Amino acid sequence: MSTTSSAVHHVLLVGIDPLDPPPNAPVPPSVLQSIAEKISIDVARADRNGFHCTLHYLDWRDTGSALKKLEEVLEEGRNDGKGTKKWEAVMFGQGIRMHKDPVLFEGAIAAVRRVFTGDEVKIIFNDGADRQCWAIERNFGIVMEE
Repeated sequence: MSTTSSAVHHVLLVGIDPLDPPPNAPVPPSVLQSIAEKISIDVARADRNGFHCTLHYLDWRDTGSALKKLEEVLEEGRNDGKGTKKWEAVMFGQGIRMHKDPVLFEGAIAAVRRVFTGDEVKIIFNDGADRQCWAIERNFGIVMEE
């Protein structure tokens, strides 16, 4: 594994706003602020290491509209207007599995597959609020500085 990357990469983080969770989220309300803070800290670390992360929160109240908006964001990131791709990776996490209905999560993955073909973009997953950097390291083969 190589050391810290000096290149600039763009990663779209897709999830549900931890400060606006769906009803009956499996996380106690007292923990949600802490989750939001952990996401912010880990995203800042990724940015310091050359991975610019853009958070995109899905509206869990309206799956159809949320998936349509995600597809628009993905299309915009597919080409930055200069003929180059903006999104190099789309990461799922950020509470997307808090919603009891898997349609939002499955639909978001399907949207990425509709917009990007083959290995045009990495589809990656994190397993916790402070694990964005871990997922980036694992998928880009680098080690980030603290």
